Order: sequence, then structure tokens, then C-alpha cells
Amino acid sequence: MKQTVSHYMMPDDRIPDIKEILDRLGLDGIENLIYGRVPAARPAEEITVGCHLAYWPVWMDFYLGNKEGLAEDFPIKESVIENFGGETAEDWLEMIRDNIHAALAEKPEYLVWHAAHCRNREIWTHKFHYTSGKYWKKRQKYTTG
Repeated sequence: MKQTVSHYMMPDDRIPDIKEILDRLGLDGIENLIYGRVPAARPAEEITVGCHLAYWPVWMDFYLGNKEGLAEDFPIKESVIENFGGETAEDWLEMIRDNIHAALAEKPEYLVWHAAHCRNREIWTHKFHYTSGKYWKKRQKYTTG
């Protein structure tokens, strides 16, 4: 198993400096945090072991077209567009594809993508709005009627 540390490459980061720290700590490389849609101008492939992709902690309401639920987390329309890259599920999927392509430019051995959906109140109460059984009922409701 390889030992890594999560790292977000900043414009002024120098790979030799990071490599020196990794060597001193006995680490094999970084799990590069890739949150954008465009590949880095200077990929860090020589120190990148894996890439951690962008994460959307609440997305089911957007994906399912549940405008009422979406408004709880994103009361301003512009924030929906900023967060999901547009107003439709296809816009968001394009954003995800771009994020994956940006990560693949780093030549990682693996990618990490969290696909959970959980509001803060659900974390604390363990009362989840979406479960695998409820998901299919809600999806049908919002996509057919």
C-alpha cells in the first residue's frame, strides 16, 4: 500500500520542494485535490499517486429536479448555477466529466469521488431524506410528474 498525503497544488508550489518533504516523511506521493474543470498548466504527475475529485455534499434535489428541496440549500438561483455548472443535470454531468479529465491529466493511479448526499441536520439526527428505497420513489415522482 502506498502512503500519501492530500495536497492541493497552488500556483507557486514547486514539485522539487514537495518531493523533498515527501521523501523526508517517507511518503510515496500526494493525493492531488482536483476541484476544477481545467487541467493544471503544470501537472504534478511525478508526485501524484491519486486524485481526489470535486465533491457535492447535497446534489440529489438538483439531480432529481426537486426545486423545493434544492431551495433549502440554494435559495439563490445563481448559487445553483455556480455550484452545479448550470441549471440542468446534464450541465452538472458535464462539470463532473471536465473534473475527471482535469484529474486524469495528472496521470493518477486512482481517483476518489464521493457520491454521498447528506445535509447537516441529517448528519446530526440520522434522519435521512433519501435512502435507496426512497430514492427510486422520489426519482419517479420528480421525473414523471
